[in-house]
Parts: sequence; structure tokens; C-alpha cells
Amino acid sequence: MTVSDLPPNYPADRWVIGIVILLATAFYAAILRYAINVPEVDDLMFVDSIRRIFADGTTLREVARLLVEQHNDHRILFSRLIVLADYVVEGQVNYRTLTLLGSLSVAGLLWQVYRLFRQANLALWTVLPVALLLFQPSYQEDVWWVLCLLSHVITLFLMIIVFRLLTQSGTASKLLALALGGLIIFSLSNGLLMWVAVVALLGLTRQWLWAAVWLVTGVVLISLYFGIDYNFAAKDSLVTVTQHPGWIVKSLVSFAGSAVYFDQRKWLLIPGQWLVFGVGTGVLVVIVLSWVRLLLRFPRPIRPELIPFLGLGLMLAGTGMVAALARSDGNLMVVPRYQVYAVWCLIVVYVLLVMQMEGRQRQVVGWVGTLLAGWFWLNSWLYYGPQLAQRHSTQIAEGMALKQYQYSVLSQLFGRDPYWQKGWVQAMNQGIYQMPDLPAIRGIEAAMQAAPARDSTTQFTIDTRRLTHLNTDAIFIEQKTLSTPDFLYIRSAENWYLLPTQPLPKPIMKPWFANKGLKSRVLPVMLKPGTYQLGWVRQTEAGWLATQTRREVQILR
Repeated sequence: MTVSDLPPNYPADRWVIGIVILLATAFYAAILRYAINVPEVDDLMFVDSIRRIFADGTTLREVARLLVEQHNDHRILFSRLIVLADYVVEGQVNYRTLTLLGSLSVAGLLWQVYRLFRQANLALWTVLPVALLLFQPSYQEDVWWVLCLLSHVITLFLMIIVFRLLTQSGTASKLLALALGGLIIFSLSNGLLMWVAVVALLGLTRQWLWAAVWLVTGVVLISLYFGIDYNFAAKDSLVTVTQHPGWIVKSLVSFAGSAVYFDQRKWLLIPGQWLVFGVGTGVLVVIVLSWVRLLLRFPRPIRPELIPFLGLGLMLAGTGMVAALARSDGNLMVVPRYQVYAVWCLIVVYVLLVMQMEGRQRQVVGWVGTLLAGWFWLNSWLYYGPQLAQRHSTQIAEGMALKQYQYSVLSQLFGRDPYWQKGWVQAMNQGIYQMPDLPAIRGIEAAMQAAPARDSTTQFTIDTRRLTHLNTDAIFIEQKTLSTPDFLYIRSAENWYLLPTQPLPKPIMKPWFANKGLKSRVLPVMLKPGTYQLGWVRQTEAGWLATQTRREVQILR
């Protein structure tokens, strides 16, 4: 049978369209519910960039430098351009707007895959696994965290467009692909890996002139990327990992399979770690074999609809290798803000299989992919869905700190560094960032200003532990009977801080048990010194109510 062996089935297509609409509706309803105009850690950097761009006396040359300056090991030009556009339109940097608009790129990614499936004349139902993998919350940091959304998800969307443009014959399409490729390079370091894939694919499709153009342009752009005001922030990690080459292999494989890691929960009675290794190995094997097959068939033409996924596969494998070199520590490499790449490892492997197989084999891949992706979708919402509310509470607590003290309690850099703190206060005073007028913030403020109820019986477990990744101590607070408080708080005579709560996990083998108990964490280094009493705030039908206990916490400097 040929690539046209799955003809359109219009009644079935209507069912597929309906299912995709339902999946997208649930996904975007969650974004509308939980997106909030409060920055998270590195998001604060955007506000400072806007402040410096619009400062008196800033020249056009300085504006250009500020747009492409380094952030960690990346240059995030496109992200800054989007934030700049939002500021020009709204008169402020609005993180909720950025989340809502940026998340449309998820639907854009599905649309691009659908177009390629239509080009390959595949039945519409075969796109269902891609929709199931995209419209779920396992990669929540890449959607609700503005920096990651604008850097990772939108960049993936631009990459697939670049690869599609390469398959078109017009000069205008090739020039547009080249321009987008340059933008991607200076928007995330993954663009360097995409560039390698583009040059390789242009050579294998015998577009020698354009391969040479991309190669020369790439040398120039990459020289500018690394040659001007660049500091390799991960050099210490690279030195450490080269002493343990086994870490690199373990991290690469676990990166490729980390989408199925649900906190060691078992799928088909397989321990989470071994499932990650199995999936990761399968992902890398399919990508490698697809490229080997391509090389063995050279110089036979490559099907144009396959090119974007061959390119993305090479980019993802390279991303895993670079991440392994920079982040390996001997453990599984399951990085929350890299989960969109882990999900795309699954998508790319599925598409490579379904496009390269024929007849009944393709149908089997389609059905197995649909069943596994459906199971993944269900597990993801069951596991990560409740975390969205916790994430929202964390942002509310952060917003309260910004409103009261004009500094972040979640980020040491933006909370303690005098330069960043001064710039942030200036930006807030200038209205570049404006606190959202949320009912929750108003209600909690009113509750904290009123006389709290008193509780003399509730006991908390308080422990101080070292957080090595932050190089500071944290106070961990736990209560094993409370089940309804939305927030904890600590309060001294002069100051109070809202703390987001996280329910204690239910027993994995007994999920029907009531979920009693909650915990929270606070970094004392971020707080004003004093003696604080512990309490909680909950929302009731009568409004927000605060309760204060006798338990005290000492914050010293």
C-alpha cells in the first residue's frame, strides 16, 4: 500500500475534530483560570529590560544591545521583542496577556503537524496522539512560566515553520526561513542545533547553494553569538561532568524519556526510572535509525513532509546532549522547564514511525500511539492538574510580597541583589509593572488586617534543611491534619508573609484516602528578621478568614 492508504473518512473526521476541540478547550480553560499577572523568578528580568530600554538617554545602539544581551547561557531576543510589543500596546508588562497569547503557539504547533499530515495524505484520526500529547499540563512550566513559554514553546513553533519553508521552492520562502533561523539563534541556544540540522538536510536534498548560504551565515551569526559579551555560565558544570562520562549517557537517555516520569509512579507495574530509560532509549533509537535510513537512501528524494520531523529529531537529540553536558549530576535528568522538549521527543518519534511505515503497520502505529497518548493525557491531568492550583497559590503569595515589600521572596537574585532590587522598585514606580487587582489579593489583605481567630491546639512540624541548588537554608513547615487552608502565613509585630500550601501526597496504593495534611517552605534569608507566629488563611462562603496559632518561628540574620 502507498502513502495514500488512509483516505479521508468524513464521519470519523467530524468525531476527531470534536475530540480535538474538547482537548483544546480543557487546556485553554486551565490557562485562563490559572494565568496570573505576576512574574516568576527570571520573568522579573523582562521588566528590568524594558526599564533600561526606555530610560532617558538610551541610544538605538544600546537598545539593540539590551535586546540581544545574554541571559544565563542564552540570548533571548524574540522573547524580549514580544514583551516590548506588549509594553507598547498595554503600557505595562502584563504576564497574563503574555501567557494567553504565547500559549496559542501550542495550537499553532498542532496546526503545523496537521498540515504536514494532510500533505502526506494521512487519515485525520492519526493526528489524535499529537493533540493528546500537546493539550495536557505535564509541561506546565513551559506554558505558565512566561520566560519558558516565550523561549521554548514559541521557538519550537518557529522551528517547524523554518523546516517547512525549506521544502518550498520559492526564493522568498528560503529567505524567510533564513531570517527566522537567525532570529531563533538569538532567541535560544537550541537554534544553534536547529541550524546544524538545516544545513545537513539542505545537503541531503541536494540544495547545495542554500546549504552553502546557511553554512556561511551560520558561521557569522554563531561567531557574533559567542564572540560579543558572552560568558559561559555552565563551565563549572562542564568540568564536573567530563569527569563522569557515564552521567552524560544516563542524562541523555533520561532526558529523551522524561515525559513519562510521574514522580516514580508506576505505569503497567513498571518502576518510573526504568520506564524513563526504556522510553528514552526507544526515542533515541528511532531518531538515529530514521537518519541512518535517510543517509542510506541518498541521493533518493526525501518526502518533504518528513523533513521537519527529521530536523526536529536531530535538534532534540542535540538538546539532550547539551543539557546532559551542562546539567548531569548522576541522577535522572528530569528538568520541569525542559518537559516541552521531552513531550516533543514522543511526538517526533510517533510521526517518524507513522510516516515511514505503510499499510497495516502504519495503522497499528496510529492506534497504539492513540491509546498510549490517551493514557498519558489521563495520567498527566490526574497528576499535574492539581499542581496548577498550587502553582497559582504560589504566584498569589509572590504577588503579595511584591505589593507589600516590592521584592521577590521566591528569587534570591531579584530579592537580595541591590542592583536588581533598585531597578525593580523603579520599574514598579514607573508603572512598567502594575500589580493585578485580584479578588484573592484583596480578600487576603482584608483578612490579615482584621483580628484573626485564635487556635491553641494545632501543632506544626518545623524543620530547617539546606537547599544545595540555592546555597541557602529553608524552613520546611508541615501539618498532618489540616486539609482546607489555602495559604499559611507567618506574622511578626511589624511584618507578615503569605506562604503557599501544598497538600501532603496520598499513598500511591490507597488513592481513595482523604488527603489530610499540608506543607510549605520559606527561605528565611529573604525575610525581615523577627519572631513570627504561624497561621493560616482559608476562603469560606463568608470570605477570607485568618487563623493564628501560638507556634513561633525565629527569623535571624
